[in-house]
Amino acid sequence: MSKKLQLLLSVIIGIVVLILVFSTTVPREKLTAVEKIWRDVIFPFQKAFSTVGTALTNSWEYLTSLKSAASEVIRLEEELKKVQLEIEKLTEVRLENERLKDLVGFKNDSDATLVPAKVIGRDPRAWLNTIIIDKGDKNGVTEGTPIVTYSGVVGHVTFTSAFTSQVTLLVDPKTALGGIIQRTRDFVIVDKANSNGLLKVTPLYQKEEGDSSITSSIIDFQEGDLVITSGFGGVYPKGLNIGVITNVIRGPEGITGTLRPSVDFSRLEEVFILFTPLVTEEASL
Repeated sequence: MSKKLQLLLSVIIGIVVLILVFSTTVPREKLTAVEKIWRDVIFPFQKAFSTVGTALTNSWEYLTSLKSAASEVIRLEEELKKVQLEIEKLTEVRLENERLKDLVGFKNDSDATLVPAKVIGRDPRAWLNTIIIDKGDKNGVTEGTPIVTYSGVVGHVTFTSAFTSQVTLLVDPKTALGGIIQRTRDFVIVDKANSNGLLKVTPLYQKEEGDSSITSSIIDFQEGDLVITSGFGGVYPKGLNIGVITNVIRGPEGITGTLRPSVDFSRLEEVFILFTPLVTEEASL
């Protein structure tokens, strides 16, 4: 093709394009035949492009919403954890308040001077036989000072420092104290804790007739009998709960019992220190 012919075609195409542009930009009521044909030709492509574009737009919006939802879920999970933590804290405060109310109730009902103390540790060498409390020499605590809770006897102080005290618990095998069967007023010795935390109850006296021990006429143990402190021994005042008899054994040497302590020594958190002078049964006789 010659250069003149190419130039002519270029001019013609340019004129056609200008005509189309002009004709499509000028406001009018009807489309030209060429515009109709052109629109019909490009319609499938426009529809396809529009469908794909809409799908892409919807997919992007969906992914964006998923990302936002995931972020919101993470935020809500964090908020839930915070709320659960607050609930746990409030529950612990409530439980502590309930325990302290019980302790305060015991304090108000007692004539003794009672000072509250917290359990802050245990001796690893005697985990269930001793505890460490947060009161010591600076608080007037001395060796032998009795320790109790609203449930009953805990033990007595064996060592002190300026700000702490070690308490030997009632279930220590070396511990012994005098008691009274509350129902019958019989005097007993409570000692010799076994590995299960149960103690032995032995009558302070048993009547003998002839060569045999006649215990039924003077000692009357029963399962469920409550044993309280006798006030003898100069450590514990009279009337504190020691525990309940769970088993009675009658043998050639007399009657003995097994006692379950009133205090749950594995869950001690707060205790009371008794400071008042003790009035023993012997002093009143």
